[in-house]
Amino acid sequence: MPGQISTPPRPSTDLIAGGDTSRQLDALFVNAPLRDYRKRPRVNDYTLPVLGLAYIETYAHRSGFNVGVLDAEAHGLGIDASVRTRKCLDLRWQSVHDLPEDVIEYPAAGLHGYLVGTVLTEHGW
Repeated sequence: MPGQISTPPRPSTDLIAGGDTSRQLDALFVNAPLRDYRKRPRVNDYTLPVLGLAYIETYAHRSGFNVGVLDAEAHGLGIDASVRTRKCLDLRWQSVHDLPEDVIEYPAAGLHGYLVGTVLTEHGW
């Protein structure tokens, strides 16, 4: 029926791929929905894989971190359902002020610019 709003899926950790949700996750990578599917439901059953997130998640997992991926686009989650799914994990937040000293130089410069309120620019590469 046109204009009908679908019921958002119930938040569930079952939608998280890769992580052990019975333990505290170190990071959750989210492929955000392209639009709010609560307001305008999906009309197809295909999506492109989020390889970049999968590569990062795999590297972090193999480095010993408990990480997962929420592919809200593939699951057809609306924005509200995506947020509720993330909230049911009770993730901890890391302050940008508490980063380790061995952060790579270029991202460290960007973070420093953010912290002091300067405009970020390319460093010649």
